[in-house]
Amino acid sequence: MKILDFVDLQLIATIAREKSLSAVSSRMGINAPSVSKRLSKIEDIIGHKIVRRPGPFRLTPSGERLRKFAENTLAEHQRALDDIHDMATNQRQLRIIANPSVVINDLPNVIAAMKRKYPALNIHITEGNFAKVIADVQTGAVDIGLIADAPKVKGLRFLRYKKDYLSVMTPAGHPLAQLQTVSLRDVLPYPLIGADGTRHVSTFIARAARQEKFEITYALSVSSYEVQAHLVATTNIGIALMIESIAQRFARNHDITIKRLNDEWAHTDFSACVRDVGTISDITREFIELLVKQHQE
Repeated sequence: MKILDFVDLQLIATIAREKSLSAVSSRMGINAPSVSKRLSKIEDIIGHKIVRRPGPFRLTPSGERLRKFAENTLAEHQRALDDIHDMATNQRQLRIIANPSVVINDLPNVIAAMKRKYPALNIHITEGNFAKVIADVQTGAVDIGLIADAPKVKGLRFLRYKKDYLSVMTPAGHPLAQLQTVSLRDVLPYPLIGADGTRHVSTFIARAARQEKFEITYALSVSSYEVQAHLVATTNIGIALMIESIAQRFARNHDITIKRLNDEWAHTDFSACVRDVGTISDITREFIELLVKQHQE
């Protein structure tokens, strides 16, 4: 049975980046005839053309499918080499990506606990929106992604670690602050301040509004939760819809009121996203278990 070897996968990934025979040849350190010969061998194995010819190198739809497989396999190979190196040098690492608010709200105690147990553990945290979290986990650039929601994405596993609720943030003297319970219907007559950097929340609200046949309009859109909270507290521009645990953080420093929406749909799960729960490292698994335990207490 003919199979693709490691050099074949490197060639496919390189073609996707370089997009010319001469550039691919230079990058791979293989002469152009050898590149063409190996490319023909790959196409013979899979039974489809993967590069459009003649003209500039461009992957066909079959080539694009194969590119994703090649890049994921190469990333997994590199991660295995890194893990072996870490074990050999006793320098273990954990790479995490999350929305900034998730990092601030959910990670400090967990990270502190991991560092107490593993002082030499190298923890690297990057910030990213929903799409970047998914992409970086898919490619193996990180070990764990933390996101709101648990979408169905092929090749990824989502492990729920907490449940949170949608709330409305208002100035302390606002009419909504006087109500015992608040629903989305109560919120809609007032101007809303949205946040471009929190797309999941905006999408979540829009989906719920469509289901309830409500129309949502924003008086203003800003860059983040932090700016939302500041404007709610210091201006009369509008109020804001926000995840409750995040809103409570701002309530410590601003004269605002937080009211949880009482609509049945007004809650969301937060999940740790990994490529394949069966192949994650012991450190990754322990981190997720600690994260879940923290939010069950």
